[in-house]
Amino acid sequence: MKILLLDDKEMNNSLLMRFLNTQKFTDITCLTSGEKTLALLDNDKKKGQPFDVLFCDVIMPGGPDGFEMVKRIRASEKTRESSNPLHKAPKALIIISLTAMHSAKSEEKLMDLGADFFVTKPIEKLTLETLMKDVAKKLTKN
Repeated sequence: MKILLLDDKEMNNSLLMRFLNTQKFTDITCLTSGEKTLALLDNDKKKGQPFDVLFCDVIMPGGPDGFEMVKRIRASEKTRESSNPLHKAPKALIIISLTAMHSAKSEEKLMDLGADFFVTKPIEKLTLETLMKDVAKKLTKN
């Protein structure tokens, strides 16, 4: 499973990566910029090596926030699907939105935009284990 972590705070990426490593996930890339993340997602998809999962912080100053990231990623997937209707669309990226300030309104908006999961930080190990089992199930359905 190819995983991309996006958080403007490197410490949050490092902690989440360590948690994922303890669950035997090792193909992990960490970024702190939304624009760089969008470029990497697009580049790797073009190479035929798309990411499976994106953990995306919701509140990110100085660039696209989590809402904008979900919106742009899902729009990009729809554009790619409609540009060549004869080809089977690649599987959709699983987006896990992360935030330290949970609100039902934010969760609803992110899910409406196309996020697959919504998790409040800090993430407990047990929560992450359960989440990754759900992610694995969703990936096998795609």
